[in-house]
Amino acid sequence: MQRRFRALAVLILATMAVAQPALARPDSPTPEDLWKYGASDKVETLDSQGGNFKIHFVRSGVNAVPSADADGDGTPDHVQNLAALYEQVLTFYVGLGFKKPLDDKDVPGNNGGDGRFDVYLLDFGKQADGHFQREACTGDTCEGFMEVENDFVGYGYPSLDYANRVLASHEFFHAVQAAYDANQNNVISEGTAVWATEKFDASLGDFEGFIDGYLSRPDHSLDKPMVGPVDAFSYGAAIFFEFLDERLGPQVIVQLWRDCENGQQGVADPQWFQALSALLSREHQSSFATEFAAFAWWNVLTGKYADPKRSYASGKAYPYVAATKLGLADLPYQDTELRVFYSSNQYLRALPGARDIITAGVAVAASIDPSTLQLRLLTRTGNTLSDPISLPLVATGSWLGVDTTAADEVFAILTNTAQTGESIRGTLCLGSPDEVAACMPPPADAGANSDAAAGDDATADAKGPAADGISASETANSAGASSSKAGSSSGCTAGPRAAIPGAGWLLVALGAVLVVRKRRQFTR
Repeated sequence: MQRRFRALAVLILATMAVAQPALARPDSPTPEDLWKYGASDKVETLDSQGGNFKIHFVRSGVNAVPSADADGDGTPDHVQNLAALYEQVLTFYVGLGFKKPLDDKDVPGNNGGDGRFDVYLLDFGKQADGHFQREACTGDTCEGFMEVENDFVGYGYPSLDYANRVLASHEFFHAVQAAYDANQNNVISEGTAVWATEKFDASLGDFEGFIDGYLSRPDHSLDKPMVGPVDAFSYGAAIFFEFLDERLGPQVIVQLWRDCENGQQGVADPQWFQALSALLSREHQSSFATEFAAFAWWNVLTGKYADPKRSYASGKAYPYVAATKLGLADLPYQDTELRVFYSSNQYLRALPGARDIITAGVAVAASIDPSTLQLRLLTRTGNTLSDPISLPLVATGSWLGVDTTAADEVFAILTNTAQTGESIRGTLCLGSPDEVAACMPPPADAGANSDAAAGDDATADAKGPAADGISASETANSAGASSSKAGSSSGCTAGPRAAIPGAGWLLVALGAVLVVRKRRQFTR
């Protein structure tokens, strides 16, 4: 089951960059928190047997915890179970190599009574599940406490234990993060928290429920949180961190958070996206470009196309990545407003019809450096996908393509492996070699549209500024372009039309004379 977003709580999590005063605890005489104990509530505490947590609870009123006490020791089972669960979560994360959250023993005023990590059980009235509250911060590291729903009545979780395991693993991981750097953006903060829940207990459905937030928007730059109080993209980015875990091992996530600490690797205030690139080179003899391209391919192998030998171990349970779908009448296809943002992917799926070979080409302005653009093709026969082939970036006279004599469908993957900078704009064509050759645009007039080549940050066209990492239209790239043939001088099915900016053009996907036959099986 997907954990429901509750906008108010998520908004709090997204905006708590400034340390809150210690007096803003739920049991303070005049707490400033949105949720608090009533004046008549008699707050009790239970220290966990491991000595790391203090659970705060009441037995009556709106904030009361479930009263069942099967062992008859006078303490509600729910409170005891929760104390044991938090110890289990902490032990698991420390076992992976993560730091413990910072303790609050030296926090002035109300610090919960000692240095143990405090968990307050409160009624959130179905407005939230709970959250980690930052409190005292030094630089970019913070200590804090948890506020968690007291009983989850009416929340729709399968069970109370299920709800507690989701909240304890996800929200407590924010406390772990705050021991490294509490001011990283939502993509790594929420993405790795969702990843951590999956790592802690893969039987929970939180991860599977969230990752469509990324897979439905692969054309959005990976490091850019979405605008708004409920940022589904950042939560969904958990699939990227799962990819890194499965491909390189969970230590890559531990190492990444270590490298986010101020001063690590000689960087005064590291940002995770740049720290990741350096980490991949230093510790894994790889690069962001290599890993991001592999990530784009893994995301095709989900649902009925899943293949644990080549992609995610549990990919069969994952949703499909968004793609532009082209029917028999849509080839040859032309999109003259192609725009691929940095660290993003676009996918097309096409029915080949009677074509024996399918290829693709991208033309960009001569003023644009296409070196970070990768264009790959693969075929589907039944539920089996062939390995993708990369189309070279050097023009040598003929088209590289895939054999489609027995294929049911062709997939195209466009990947911009850059980590910053302007989007790559141009024209995309898909079809047979002859159709693609006819579809590619002629050289543009020298100086034409020179103002459009000034850079993504200089103007905001109909597709929106690249500074936001994505087009203004929520569906322009991931949901597909128009299939109307009107206005197409090449006979191609056309997407939105626009002149290519700058003088001249470069065919990105021209290559040697070669037809690549489909390989039905692949063992990594």
